[in-house]
Amino acid sequence: MSKPRMLLAVQPESGSTDRIQAAAAWAAKLGAVLDIATVVSPHVTLDPLLGADATRDDALGGMTIHRNASDWLEGLLPAIPEEQRGRAVVLTGRDAGEALVEASSEVDVLCVGTHHRTDFARLFLGSVAESIVRHAKCSVLVLGDSAPVPPRNGPLVVHAPIDVGQPNGQALNWLARHTDAQVTAIYIMPWVTVFGPTPGDGHTIYDNAMRALRNALAAVGHAETDGLVVVRPETSPGDALAHEASEAEAHLIAMPTHGRTGIARAIIGSVAERTVRSARTAVLVVR
Repeated sequence: MSKPRMLLAVQPESGSTDRIQAAAAWAAKLGAVLDIATVVSPHVTLDPLLGADATRDDALGGMTIHRNASDWLEGLLPAIPEEQRGRAVVLTGRDAGEALVEASSEVDVLCVGTHHRTDFARLFLGSVAESIVRHAKCSVLVLGDSAPVPPRNGPLVVHAPIDVGQPNGQALNWLARHTDAQVTAIYIMPWVTVFGPTPGDGHTIYDNAMRALRNALAAVGHAETDGLVVVRPETSPGDALAHEASEAEAHLIAMPTHGRTGIARAIIGSVAERTVRSARTAVLVVR
């Protein structure tokens, strides 16, 4: 059985060596081969009247940019242990997110970093990582600047949120195929703190929640997975999930995405994207 392929996107200003080492640690834990890629813009000047093809100078300039990027990536490959070392790939595109989404059809996991832009910076600049989470054709592993690396020895500790109303076993199935992780299925109930009793009150709402979680796990074929009902002060499930994983010192949050787009996404939002935005833990969004 061939190893899954993981593709890490890097850029010169991103602290590439540290990110490669972190991604290599994840590749080792997941039994994957790690390729590294960067995106360069096409070096083309079109005649505004005739729409002419690139001039010879433009073509040579593009070749130079591509060759320099390739040489730079080749120089980074030794940072990956030989057992996980894959290829250096130069992608071409005016938009890095679109180029990486296109490349995602050729690999099993696309690995990207995020700088956790928030508030006005995110509103105006957007987030390549969140765009990739939304559109990628494969699973996406998001590594924040401070995300801990997985342990070399010992179990991988994973929090896997589950929607008890519409249970989805995609992430749990992926983990079962690729890891021997210590997985806890998480039912997040942030809204309870707005109007409900606290967990210490012994209210039946928590018994009912645990029963719903166990039923959801059974419905997706993971009845033996540990389950935990979590009540937190955050009103956003994504924020609550991110903070709970950090406090529990989990190595990874693994979750499916429902791929909301358009008006539904604008109004309802995406738990996966919110988790990516808030988490200091690595996040795996499974397709």
